[in-house]
Amino acid sequence: MFRNRFVLILISAIAVIDLLLGFFGARLGVGSIVIGVLLVLVLPGYVLSRLMLPELTLVERLLVTLGLSIVIVGLSGMLLNFTPWSLNPSTWSIWLGLFTLVGAGLLWVKKDLPGPAQTPPPGKAIFAWNSLHWQSFFLYGASLALVGLAIFIARGNASHIDIPLTNLWANTNTDPSQPGLVTFGVQNLEQQAMTYNLVILQNGVKVKEWDGIQLDNGQTYSGQYTFQKLTQQPIQVLLYRAQSPSVVYREVKVVLPEVSEQFLLK
Repeated sequence: MFRNRFVLILISAIAVIDLLLGFFGARLGVGSIVIGVLLVLVLPGYVLSRLMLPELTLVERLLVTLGLSIVIVGLSGMLLNFTPWSLNPSTWSIWLGLFTLVGAGLLWVKKDLPGPAQTPPPGKAIFAWNSLHWQSFFLYGASLALVGLAIFIARGNASHIDIPLTNLWANTNTDPSQPGLVTFGVQNLEQQAMTYNLVILQNGVKVKEWDGIQLDNGQTYSGQYTFQKLTQQPIQVLLYRAQSPSVVYREVKVVLPEVSEQFLLK
């Protein structure tokens, strides 16, 4: 029991750290990568499997945890893309952190956290209908539905699927005579007219902003910006929707080509 409670405390701590990173847009280097992997492949599926299928062997727990985590991440990404906050690293991080934290809280208030089921003796199989419950049928049904959806999408022609989408890209200039030139573009495929705000950051500081970029469906906007002070730190190009000017809708990063030391930002 103490081990189970300790695991829940550890999971909750990781989820809280992830929420703080998502809210403030901070990074912890390798720590962020480790937390990201846990939130994508392990923790959401673990808490959900413990809630719905508490009596599993260790091997079953590992397989179910991985499978559920992948399903949760995939469905979450699709749902977030249709919300006012859109799908971006921050919203994805916050959602997975909240999902994991709520699941850990529900596990904490449960009276009992059963351990792994006993493995039957070699050569013997144990099956009983009373060991199946509605959670089992729900998970099996959801898995079959997901497989059916994947087959349907795979059989269809992706070019005929109209998915609302906004493309954002940025490229650096390879011409050594213009090392600070960055070209960028925005393409509206949202099936409706959109208005965007575009911001360029250097070392976390705003250096240029374009407001009120109006694009009809299928239209593209492109532009250029030349950095007078060069740095080897990534340049951030952020895109916002006019109706949500405080929420990053798309983001790309580019690194200026290597230049001689006299051009680098001191």
